Amino acid sequence: MKKKIGFVAIGQAGGNIGKLFEDKGFSVLYLNTSQEDLQTLKNAKYTYHIAGGEGCNKDRAKAKRLVMEDFDNISKEIYEKMDVSMIYVVFAAGGGTGSGCGPMLIDLLLGDIAAGESKVESVGAITVIPSEKESPKTQINCYECFEELTAISSIASVMIIDNSKGDKLILNQHLVNVFYNFIEIPNRHKDERGNIDRAEIEETLKSKGMLIVTEIIGFFQVFDIIFLMIPPTSSGMSGARSIVMLFYEEAFTRFNKGYGAAMANILFLIILVITMIQMKLQKKWVYYG
Repeated sequence: MKKKIGFVAIGQAGGNIGKLFEDKGFSVLYLNTSQEDLQTLKNAKYTYHIAGGEGCNKDRAKAKRLVMEDFDNISKEIYEKMDVSMIYVVFAAGGGTGSGCGPMLIDLLLGDIAAGESKVESVGAITVIPSEKESPKTQINCYECFEELTAISSIASVMIIDNSKGDKLILNQHLVNVFYNFIEIPNRHKDERGNIDRAEIEETLKSKGMLIVTEIIGFFQVFDIIFLMIPPTSSGMSGARSIVMLFYEEAFTRFNKGYGAAMANILFLIILVITMIQMKLQKKWVYYG
């Protein structure tokens, strides 16, 4: 599964996350308009300096123009360096290079797929949103970036790291660990009563939707601990069972697919309500007139 997924890490923030994925054994290509930033990536296997770029200094328009003008070379680097079926473009939504290049590159890569010019099957995004303490220009860039992302109809899953939720380095590592553990489920969790297979993992990753990566995700990781540490017949299971574990048992152990689907929909609605409340209270999406 790991060999099917590649990452295009754009800008300095994207590069920091890309290095964590590369350390896990994934294929990563680092893009930047700044040659100096690329040189800070020690032991990076694949790097590419976007032609004509000397940094974008939070100028999204400049970044978009540069990636459009150099797309033939960028796409050649991607297709030659990474033999994968899924690509995630990694970038910061509030910067210049990543914020401008990210959505534009995703749209152009999806255009290649639609035209039959690429073996890649899906393109998703991993993006970082700024904390409320960062500059107004950064917030505006983030808003414009998400306007463009949500307008891309064929985009796969979008994973969001919210820098207001803690130390950015810890959050980056948390995302990479969650992603890696998720795609490793078919290898780690095998049960004769039912399993989650690779096709289901791929279908999830290719589906359009957004996941906000905060410390709340730690709740969902409880599934691994319960699954590995507590036997299903143990008396302790009744007190330790989480909603995600209950969903797994119903859908993949008892094969009550309808009940499992209903639980998944309820869980989705709960998360949706919580997300809406967070957005309301934090005023994360700012509209500038």
